Amino acid sequence: MHLSAEEPSTTTTQTYRQAIRSFNPMGLAGVDSQVASILRNYYIFNYTDSESWRRVESIRFRGRLHLPHASFWFVAYKKKPDYSRVVIYSGAEPVLVMAYDGEDAWQIDSAHASEPVAMLANDALNFIRDAATAGHLMYPSLPGKTIELRGSTEIDGRNCFELLITLPNGQQITSIVDKLTFEELRQVTTNAATGSDEVVHNTKFEIVDGIRLSVASDKFVEGKKAHSIEIDEITYNVGVMPWMFARESGAYIPELERLAASLHEAAKTSSEAEVDTMDANAASTGPSFSPFARKSAFDEVDLSEISVLEGLGVAPEQPERLRKTFE
Repeated sequence: MHLSAEEPSTTTTQTYRQAIRSFNPMGLAGVDSQVASILRNYYIFNYTDSESWRRVESIRFRGRLHLPHASFWFVAYKKKPDYSRVVIYSGAEPVLVMAYDGEDAWQIDSAHASEPVAMLANDALNFIRDAATAGHLMYPSLPGKTIELRGSTEIDGRNCFELLITLPNGQQITSIVDKLTFEELRQVTTNAATGSDEVVHNTKFEIVDGIRLSVASDKFVEGKKAHSIEIDEITYNVGVMPWMFARESGAYIPELERLAASLHEAAKTSSEAEVDTMDANAASTGPSFSPFARKSAFDEVDLSEISVLEGLGVAPEQPERLRKTFE
């Protein structure tokens, strides 16, 4: 079954990319005047102007996922309007791939198979929800989508707006935006697979070519910290193509040799104990390298029930082998 971003799993509803075709991502027509004022400032402070955002066709993120007992490298690719792909590494070995091509949400779990399989329906809803490159505060005029000002709140001593976003398929996201800097400090969602309340708290931002992006975040599930994310590198427009997100491209890891060498070197020189442990498990990247040939150190880690990389707008629920809670 193929699920499309911001839509229910029916054959009569438009896909996300069809629905947004005639809409300006920063268009405010028909939006409540108070919400429109907040969003206008949010766009200026975070994207400079519509032309700056228009120039971005794709984004590549490289960083580290820190869990209570281990850390892993990841590379995430996002391409407008809603292509998304995440590769998680143990050392230089890719051990988990998750992707969405606008219709099909799929994954490869190296512990179980070398071929891509469809995500479970509710897991796919989590992933698809945040696949859109623009994020949820864009396209406020999209039919069936609403953004409501629910009032004010305080986060770490900072006064913030609390905005409730309801997507056309009924999924809801609470966005907490600083009243002075217009940084999106938090996103609150409900996990479609578990029903758990999940909070992503963005702790650090950087402006890259006029666009502000979160480069560090913490994820909490039912109030308990599940993981943190650090972004080391952000690159725009690196030649990412739509076919790279399709299930048929499952075994292909974009820029594998360059990325593997880079991650291996970073792991080798890092002073962090977790990264040193990862590096000891790095696999060969020679001509005979098979990225899904065997289990890795990734499979020996007891991971809590988490949604990886939600701070990037990517929210997959992990395969069954990752659903081991810390007691």
